[in-house]
Amino acid sequence: MAVNTRAIVSAPSKERLRYGLFSVAEMRQASNPKWQMGVEWFNTCPDAGSTYDSCILAGALGEDDVTDPDPKEATAFRSLWGASPFTVVVEVDCSAPGFWDQADDIVSMVFGEAEHETVEEIFWTGTVNGTPNLAFPHLASASSLTDDDSIPAATLQLSAANVGPTGGSSTPLDVVEALGRLEEALSACVKGVGVIHVPADVLPHLLANHLLRLEDGVYFSPSGHKVAVSPGYLGTSPAGVATDGVAWMYGTGPVFMYRSRGRYIGDKKESFDHSLNTLKRLYERTYVIGYDCCLFGVAVSTGGVITGTPNSAT
Repeated sequence: MAVNTRAIVSAPSKERLRYGLFSVAEMRQASNPKWQMGVEWFNTCPDAGSTYDSCILAGALGEDDVTDPDPKEATAFRSLWGASPFTVVVEVDCSAPGFWDQADDIVSMVFGEAEHETVEEIFWTGTVNGTPNLAFPHLASASSLTDDDSIPAATLQLSAANVGPTGGSSTPLDVVEALGRLEEALSACVKGVGVIHVPADVLPHLLANHLLRLEDGVYFSPSGHKVAVSPGYLGTSPAGVATDGVAWMYGTGPVFMYRSRGRYIGDKKESFDHSLNTLKRLYERTYVIGYDCCLFGVAVSTGGVITGTPNSAT
């Protein structure tokens, strides 16, 4: 067979999917690189009560038996939250001829194509380099984690509260009811705009039921929460279990993200493997992703609707 007889042309153009985590997260720039060691922040998750003046109320109602209200008590508390860093890396190995001069461009291009989905999968699972529970906070979590070395103690991870059927059952719900329950819980917790995290295979069900609206490249739920959709969102339960015909959605408070500049690892000459005549070129970025106050989950049926068999009226 002849060698190098075919013309070299450009590969097919690749575009990123549009509606993932990067479309809804608050992207932060920091002049101090210390954030790459992790971050902490104080927040007061909102809640409020009510009271009345018994004297005014009694006079207005003409009643003498209006009792005094219960003593005022704190309805919200300032608390410390934290998030840990993780790094995404791409390595391209190729023989030096024809690769050496293009290595930096190629490895950074590959990184750009793989970055979003990889970050979103880590944010869903918390798994980094095959090791579970290294990235905090994440979405699919059945347990909470507090860093007691911080003063005060910092919450790194919430346990996902199941808003499915009564009693915490993992029985999957119709997508309409599932979204309704998730929105109800998220709206009560956030008291504002939160984020609903949706696996890619749930999106057709949401759209078929006209449950989302698209504004300026971002999906929104009926009540106004932002919706992130990604194939990197694996649809697993808080315990990390994948079930055929079932996918989980999660709801969180607003999400922020720190992302470092991309960097090449090592000098090309130092990365050349003489025994294999191969250049190993690496490119990486570090991330910290955070949310607080809320983490809810609900199981959704993705089985679709089957009304009969082909060529049959039933």
